[in-house]
Amino acid sequence: MKIQYEFLRVGEVAEPCSGCLYLDVGNRTEPGVIDHHHVVSATAASFECTSSLIVARPELVTDWIGHAALAGEVRLVVHENPDFDCFAATYLASALLEAAARGATPDRWSQWAPALAEAARRMPGGYESYIIETHHRQKRDAPSGTAREMEALLAAAGHAPVSIASVRAGAVPGTHTAGFESADDSLSLTHAARSRRGFAAGALAAAQWILGRRGLHEFGELLDTAD
Repeated sequence: MKIQYEFLRVGEVAEPCSGCLYLDVGNRTEPGVIDHHHVVSATAASFECTSSLIVARPELVTDWIGHAALAGEVRLVVHENPDFDCFAATYLASALLEAAARGATPDRWSQWAPALAEAARRMPGGYESYIIETHHRQKRDAPSGTAREMEALLAAAGHAPVSIASVRAGAVPGTHTAGFESADDSLSLTHAARSRRGFAAGALAAAQWILGRRGLHEFGELLDTAD
């Protein structure tokens, strides 16, 4: 992934566009444009800075850009006279995008994945597998990156092909279900995120962990080295 930086005058209104992310500028807050001075939400929540807004709602970064753009070039647009909040927001957004580009999923999924892999390995033959993933209406990519990782785990355990269904509705942070169906019974495993706090905490932990390291890493490596 290549990141290109551009500048916008303070006060200008920005329109969301594919592969582009506005930080601390744009006079609005929605996926693709994150300006903490103009937050519109159901709870009318206020944020002290753009950085805290990204920590609280990382999907404004990751779900807008999408996996396709991560393989090419991403444009980060900030205001012409960046302050500390602007620099911090740029760092956080870059860390989130780089983690997503490497295929890392900075949330509880990294802890849930081994359980799914073990369950899939132990399942006897004769079962058909499926995945249902549900996210908020503004998430652009479908299936999600997590669903594709689940598909790979199931396929590696001999459960292929895998049927995947994607739902985009409401404000669901993220729910993933892996199921196994046979003529006699069914089994399903579900991971449901209650908020975006786990995603943000994982992304920040990964950003700290990667300092001083080189090469490509998976999020599971952070968990393996945690106290």
